[in-house]
Order: sequence, then C-alpha cells, then structure tokens
Amino acid sequence: MKRSLSLIAALVMLAAPAVEALGATTQTSGHAQIISVTDRPIDDNEDGLYDRIGITPTANIFEAGTYIVSVVLRASNGNETPQSVEQTFALGTGSVEVSFSAEQILTNLAIDGPYTIAEVSFAEEVHGDLVTADVQNDLGLTLPYLLSQLQHLRLALNGTGDSIAAPVNTPPYRVLVVFLGVDADLAGAYNISVSLTDRNGRMLGTIAGSLPLQSGATRLEFDFPGTPIGQNAVDGPYFLSNFTMQGQGQSLNVPTAYMTKAFKASDFIGFVAPLDTIPPTVTISASPSVLWPVNHRMVEIDVHAVATDNLDPNPVVSFVSVTSNQGDGVRGAGQSSPDVSVDAAGNIFLRAERDATSNEDRVYTITYQARDFSGNVGTGSTTVVVPHDQRR
Repeated sequence: MKRSLSLIAALVMLAAPAVEALGATTQTSGHAQIISVTDRPIDDNEDGLYDRIGITPTANIFEAGTYIVSVVLRASNGNETPQSVEQTFALGTGSVEVSFSAEQILTNLAIDGPYTIAEVSFAEEVHGDLVTADVQNDLGLTLPYLLSQLQHLRLALNGTGDSIAAPVNTPPYRVLVVFLGVDADLAGAYNISVSLTDRNGRMLGTIAGSLPLQSGATRLEFDFPGTPIGQNAVDGPYFLSNFTMQGQGQSLNVPTAYMTKAFKASDFIGFVAPLDTIPPTVTISASPSVLWPVNHRMVEIDVHAVATDNLDPNPVVSFVSVTSNQGDGVRGAGQSSPDVSVDAAGNIFLRAERDATSNEDRVYTITYQARDFSGNVGTGSTTVVVPHDQRR
C-alpha cells in the first residue's frame, strides 16, 4: 500500500526549519523530505507465511550522506514497535525498506492489523550528534495483516490443559484424564506419543497412536489407568512427559508438556500404604545456650524443636526430659534446688549454678521426641551449659 504526502519540495535553507510533531516543535536540518510510505508482506522461504513486513519510506534527499531511517508501527490496542536501518543516499529521491520480523509483530503488537504507521523519521550524524532531517507522524494504515498470516510454528502447544480423576469425586479413582491443547495449521493424521511421570521422573504410563485433526485448536485427551498411580504411592502433581507429535510435515517435541493437579496417590486404586520403618528426625535449639553469671537464678529457656519425616508431613513432637551431669544441691552450688523446672505449659526453667568444687562445666541436656503416623519414634537433644568460669 502506498501513501503520498502533499509536500512542496523546497531548497534547503541555512536556518533549520521547524516541524510540528505530536504537539511538539522539532528542529530539523531539512536535508531530507519524506514524500511517501509503502508496505508489503515478505515470505522469505515461500511457505505461505509472512516472515517480515516491509515498510518503505521514500524521501527527497537534499544532502547526500548516511541517514538513520526509523519507523514506528502502532496497533489498535495501543502497542507500538520501532525499527531502524542505516542507509547511504545520493542527492535526489531515495527509498529504503525497514523490515519488521514476524516475531516482532507477534510479540510486540500482538493483534491483527492494519497497523498505523505512527512515525517515520530520517536522521543524520552531524559533528557526533544525531540530527533529525525530517519526521512525519500518522502516515496512514498498512495492509490488514492477520497474525495467522505471519510466520509461526504450524504445530504447537497453545498453553491450555486440564486434569480430572474418574469417576469424578468418587475415589478410589480408576482413571486419570489429562487434556492438552494444541494448535495445528494443517488438517490430517498425526502420530502422537506421551508418558505420564511422577515428580521423581518415574514413568506411570505411556500412550501412543494416530489421530486425525482438523486445522486450528484441538484439545487432546489422554486416559491413564489409575492402578499404576496408586501402586506407585507418590502424590501428584504428575506430568505429561516426552510429548511428541508428528504429521503433515510438522513435528513437535516437548520434554514436559503439562503438569496435573496435586492428586493424592492414596485416592487411586492399587494404593497400598508403604511400610514405614524410618523414624522422624528431630532438630532442637535452645536459647540461651549458656547461663552466665552463676547467680543461682532460674532462667527460662526458649526451646525450638522441629521434626521431619520421610512420609508423615506432621510428626507429633513431645517433651521427654531435662538431665544434668551434676546433681541438685552439690557443695558450692548455693544449696538451691530444684535446678530444673518444667511447668504445665511445657516451659523449661534451668538454674544458673554449677558445682564449684569441680573443674567441669554443668551441662543440662534437653531431649524431645517425635512420633510419625506409623509409630516410629525419633529423638533429638540439645544442651545448655553453665561454665565453670568465663574462660571456658
């Protein structure tokens, strides 16, 4: 499409003229005068899809030299995308094509045309500065390009999918149904294969076959038997893995095509609770971990106990004991007792004293345990020290 500007060619004046652009006054050198703009689709590999859209400004050149020619396209959604080329021009009328890639149009404009040629400018470098020779705004519309006409994958996932377990809301489930959306430009038969895997990468099922598709968006359905999922005893989410699709001269290979909802393995037929013989791990910290000065006072200890288990997400943690390597009321200990107190709420208090007749520190050992749903019990301990002196 060609658009001509009603401009009157004029000799370059010594004083740079001013051009009104978008409500602002832009000083130009006047060394170029834009007179028309055309656009065309470009199919480089002749596959029927446009690889580029070419915008060709034409200008009268009054000063030979190298110019930066820039074009801005604006879509109906307000998105804009710029592109520039550098071109050397002789005196007279000159043109240059500025190309916008299909990917640039799809990503930045993201809507069907036509597109407004929002701005065209010619600029030249003068003494190290880029000076505008001419700029014109809102130069009309391009051809009505469709995004579907631009170069793109003719076979691709479209980002949609879903997963349900059947019979719906009635465990134990016999089937896991996974839906996957694909876009195919070309109708015909396609060979499809895909695997279902758990979060550890273990395969739970494979489906392969041939399927006739219409052109456009298609929702593929994969029905995986529930027994392998239940027998595997690993909760979801599960994954459509190693998805391949071939046909009509096109191929699609995706390592992970979709992630299902977080189903529980115990809700599928075939599930047997695994034998659990591993006790929880208990980690304990205490604050303060050192009692000083040795003033015979009871000090509340803040204890933090955390339990983790290979199967039970919430092992039950409980207090076991507090022991000391020195007894209550030993000589030189101030004759205060008891040295350990645990109240009804489980708060622990320890006395800041030790055996003054011994060179050893007093060490309190605090122990907790955790029990998982299989009855396995693990314990953990931490210490609180009353030093013999501050040098320790």
